[in-house]
Amino acid sequence: MRENLIQAEVGERFPDYLSDESRRVGAADSISFPKSEAEVRESMLWASEHGQLVTIQCGLTGIAGGATPDGGHILNLSQMNHVLGMRFDADGRLYVTVEPGVTLNALSEALQTRAFDTGGWSDSSCRALDHYRQGDGFAFPPDLTESGACFAGVVANNGSGARTYRYGPTRPHVSALRVMLMDGDVIALGREGAGGYAPFADERRFALHTESGRILEGELPGYTMPTVKNAAGIYAADDMALLDLFVGSEGTLGVITEIEVQLTPLPPMACGITAFLPSEEAALAFVQGVRSEVDATAAIEFFSAEALDLLRSQRETNPAFK
Repeated sequence: MRENLIQAEVGERFPDYLSDESRRVGAADSISFPKSEAEVRESMLWASEHGQLVTIQCGLTGIAGGATPDGGHILNLSQMNHVLGMRFDADGRLYVTVEPGVTLNALSEALQTRAFDTGGWSDSSCRALDHYRQGDGFAFPPDLTESGACFAGVVANNGSGARTYRYGPTRPHVSALRVMLMDGDVIALGREGAGGYAPFADERRFALHTESGRILEGELPGYTMPTVKNAAGIYAADDMALLDLFVGSEGTLGVITEIEVQLTPLPPMACGITAFLPSEEAALAFVQGVRSEVDATAAIEFFSAEALDLLRSQRETNPAFK
């Protein structure tokens, strides 16, 4: 299997995978495009045996260079792009399980059209889909700016978007993960109350059980996470759900091979309001009023006078703004 899976001469045969949206160009010795968790394991074992560093890629939509390789092996997950099933819990919440290469846009379109490829789905997932088709729509609430992003990257970066104002970033919407370690072992874990393995830290000490029966023990970082939006460092807190350790870990702790996310019912109506205000002070007062008095607000965005002047000037010289 490995002979067909591992590809060499990356620069000549696969130059598009040496950079992401950061436009930084790297280098790699080999690349693989696994289509299953078994093939991810083969790739990881091969890289481990050959002492290769591994760069995990998917949609290549990041702008910080995280998917640009610095030598070693590229593990590209974009061909693991199937929705694997769905379920409703006893309270009517909808959960969907996806492979890491499923894009935000692909899931959104399937949810809107209610058209899923159900090959390989369990009977319970098919029944859940029948129930979904008879009811109101659902959506993945963070609504990232780049709809072409893959769920592996969204989870690995704890992505957020305009609607994070109301719904928070990706982390609270992830209900289960399968994560593969460098040696091919797997940790499958979820949230408390959802069934399955849902471990917590003991203050900052942790113990994780792998599918092979190993126990991985250690201590979480001692820093205090800021209460404002933050994308730096591995998430750590006293007595935390250990699922959250992997959300936002940027691929440093393992390869995400399967993701279950909780979706949110679509509102019966959505509208947008544009308000022009005479000063930044007035704009801040407006935002404070909206935050305290309008419960249904999903997103707030601010454009300063300078930003609008820049758009006006670009309209004069840039055809894209005509």
